[in-house]
Amino acid sequence: SSGASVASEEREARLVRMLEREDELRRSEQTQLAFEEAEASASTEWMDVVVRLQEQVVSEFACYPPVNVNELRAAALRHPEVCFWIRHNRARCGSLRVGDAAPDVRCLRAVDGSATTLFNGCGGDQPTVVVAGSLS
Repeated sequence: SSGASVASEEREARLVRMLEREDELRRSEQTQLAFEEAEASASTEWMDVVVRLQEQVVSEFACYPPVNVNELRAAALRHPEVCFWIRHNRARCGSLRVGDAAPDVRCLRAVDGSATTLFNGCGGDQPTVVVAGSLS
């Protein structure tokens, strides 16, 4: 029905306003400093700052039906014109293929968050399985 369509358009417009607010917060001096501090820490990273920021935006736009952080993230992909972090995403497919030797990379131990490297965390000559994930 047209009523549902209007409601859907209004919800999308609200999501765009939320993304604009997220953009404003991401660019703020306070958030930029928080990114730097998180990256300098052995126990946090910049995505921790983003998660808190997105939760703040969702809270600021308290509405019914509620919008959750995952909806906000999905909307960012639909609206790259609003979201510089989508437009300028430097992530790419890596060049590592099955059978390649793994590079030694920085890692954090899951048990305590302490810094190590992949090779330091491996069991010598034993096969190693790496399980990794991303919040973004």
